Amino acid sequence: MLLDSVSKNPGLHFRELQRKTGLAVGQLEYHLYQLEKSGRIVSRRDGKLVRFFSNETGTIRERSLAFHLRNRFSREIITHLIRNDFREITDRDLKNEKINAALKAMLKDGILEEFGKGQQTSVRLRNRDEVLLFLRRYKMSFVESLAFSLLDLLD
Repeated sequence: MLLDSVSKNPGLHFRELQRKTGLAVGQLEYHLYQLEKSGRIVSRRDGKLVRFFSNETGTIRERSLAFHLRNRFSREIITHLIRNDFREITDRDLKNEKINAALKAMLKDGILEEFGKGQQTSVRLRNRDEVLLFLRRYKMSFVESLAFSLLDLLD
């Protein structure tokens, strides 16, 4: 049940997995530890959160894309780039620690590519069709994720 939830919802963090599975905190910690120890799942830190991914489904690139789509700042950049061909990098972006970190991480992970030089530096999605295909495949997971984000704000 837990591995199935992680597979169908790549990049969920602990609290989201707890809501989805109904497991107690201790049970969830134990099972996540066992699955990670056996190599069936991997985790990646996202600020204060730890996100979980199945090693049994999807590619490394898809896990990276899921990771960035779960992050609010990365997701905003990606959705902008789905609607537009590029996004100019401004001084304001560079001064905003979280946006700057998201841009650097997505460039490093190959989600974005940079073009232009100096003050006219911009980014674009390296493979827009891949992002759209991924979103179509996991759309319900991301709709639920947005709902959980709203619940987290209220908690």
